[in-house]
Amino acid sequence: DFYSANIAQKMTDDDRQIFKTGRPKLNIVEQYESAKGIRWVKTDKIPIFDKEGIVVGLVGFAQDITESKLAEELLRQSRTLLKSIVDGTSDAIYIKDLQGRYLLFNAGAARAVGKSEQEVLGHDDTALFTADEARTVMEGDRKVMESAKTTTYEEVVTTPDGVRTYLSTKGPIFDSTGRVTGLFGIARDITERKQAEEKWKKQMDELISWHNVTIGRENRVIELKKEVNELLAKLGQPPRYESQDT
Repeated sequence: DFYSANIAQKMTDDDRQIFKTGRPKLNIVEQYESAKGIRWVKTDKIPIFDKEGIVVGLVGFAQDITESKLAEELLRQSRTLLKSIVDGTSDAIYIKDLQGRYLLFNAGAARAVGKSEQEVLGHDDTALFTADEARTVMEGDRKVMESAKTTTYEEVVTTPDGVRTYLSTKGPIFDSTGRVTGLFGIARDITERKQAEEKWKKQMDELISWHNVTIGRENRVIELKKEVNELLAKLGQPPRYESQDT
């Protein structure tokens, strides 16, 4: 009584089918409870024939694959978590190969360019932006991959919402040998922030200009008063204005 009734019945059914058809059953993956908990086993069952070609028995090879199944489940959970994060952010997240073709394109990126993931995967930036913009973006990608270093810089591209400015962080992707096989990118739309900064800078420039004009006028008035006093002194008359010298 090593297995539950259901597992034992399935094993018996498999054996009977092999005896009936004379065909092996390979890569049978089954789960059962043991003293150590739930275990996964992969089994190959091969029929044994007598000299008349009649199945007289079978031989089975069983391999405990619990660790690999647990690793697969952990990987699946990690991928699910990563997908939730990637698709949950408003930032554009993507992965490209060495030729600049998109391998991953999240929901944020799809919203930014007005195209679905399916429309973009397998294509490069010429499918998304104007020829000049695509050339500039791909040149930036090339420099990142050649340097093999993560870099952050601004990119300006035309989207369905107009010209937008993105703060892009790009970094190389390596294979197991350390060779660069592509790049990842995370881009955040900072258009409104840039517009606010430009508006603030314009206002500051206007304020400084007005301040300089005002100071210039005040200095000129002081100079004129001084000239009037000097002229009156030459005429032997008392000064009209108090001295501004400190």
